[in-house]
Amino acid sequence: MLHVLAFAWMLGSAADAATPGIAAELEQARTSTPQEKAAYGELAVKEMGEWVKSVEQMLAAAAKEGDAQKVECLQRRLSPLKALYEVTKLAKASMLAASTRNDTVHAEQDWRKVAVAHGKARVLREDALACVGAADVNRSGNQSSILGVAENLVDTPTEAPTITPLDPSPG
Repeated sequence: MLHVLAFAWMLGSAADAATPGIAAELEQARTSTPQEKAAYGELAVKEMGEWVKSVEQMLAAAAKEGDAQKVECLQRRLSPLKALYEVTKLAKASMLAASTRNDTVHAEQDWRKVAVAHGKARVLREDALACVGAADVNRSGNQSSILGVAENLVDTPTEAPTITPLDPSPG
């Protein structure tokens, strides 16, 4: 059930193109070979696994310190990060199977799932780093683009979120 929720959440976002890195990754898909997509899938799964372990370690350290605020902040990022990691592993396997069958339509759909999940997981990792006050957080403002709520994660002014309207014309 967690996989279904993560997948629905991942596909349901109208702001995918606004999430840092996702638009560029999806654009790259147009010129990537199946071998490059497979390599990207391997990299995405490896990175996301490392990010899950890293956030789990940060959570354990925050719990050991007794910092309830950091613990709660990290827990709110870890759950969706784990779900995205699991969805990505399944999508990568499905992409490889579709490629083996020369089913380019399904392989492309699964590659997009991997790319979107990887981009959203990257933002969750950055949010988790901000929870603990890490100095190497690469973010613009305090808006959590994954959770959709403004939080005072860093001491910089908050910018208003950009809302992308949905196209009302029938497709």
